[in-house]
Amino acid sequence: MSAGKAKGKDRDYQILCRDFLLERYNLNDLRPYEGDGIDVSFSVGGTPRIMDVALVDSEGTLLIAECKRQKNKTKLIDIDAFAHRVDLIKTGTCRKVVGVFFTKTQFQRGVVKSAVWEDIDVIICSEEQSLQNFIVSYQLYDLERGKRFQRAEGYFAGSIQPTGSLSLRIIRANGTKASQK
Repeated sequence: MSAGKAKGKDRDYQILCRDFLLERYNLNDLRPYEGDGIDVSFSVGGTPRIMDVALVDSEGTLLIAECKRQKNKTKLIDIDAFAHRVDLIKTGTCRKVVGVFFTKTQFQRGVVKSAVWEDIDVIICSEEQSLQNFIVSYQLYDLERGKRFQRAEGYFAGSIQPTGSLSLRIIRANGTKASQK
C-alpha cells in the first residue's frame, strides 16, 4: 500500500475493482466516499492513509478496498497491513468499515485464514475483465475443518449463437451428473 496515487494500469485495476463493488455490493445505495472513490485519503492519528477504493452506503458504512496487481501470491504481511489500516479507519472515523482485498493472483493460505479472522473478503479478479462478462473468485477458509475453499461468481451479458449442436453437462453438489442436448 503505497502513499501515492495510482497511475496507468494500477489505477485502471482500482477502477475495475471499484466498479465491481458498486455492482456487487450495491444494497444500500453504495457510492464513492469522496471524488470518484479512488485513492481516497483518510487522516488518522495525524497521518494520511490513502486507500485504493473507498465507498460509503446510505447508512454511513464505509467499504474500503485494497487492489494488488502483483505477479506473486499475496503474502500475510499484505493482509495484516490492510487489516491494520481498516481498524485505524474504524477507530478514526467511528464508523462501521468493511474491508475487501483484491488481487489478480492467488493468495497464500495464511492470508485467507487471517482475512477470515479479520472479517475481510479476499477476491481474485483478473485485470482483463469487463463488467459485462465478469468472473471473480472469493477465497474462503473454514476454521473448523481447516480447509481452504473457493467460491466463484460470474456475470455475463450478451447472446450465444450456436452454429452446430450444443450440449450441457450438469454436475450437482452431491456428485450426480446429467447431460442435456
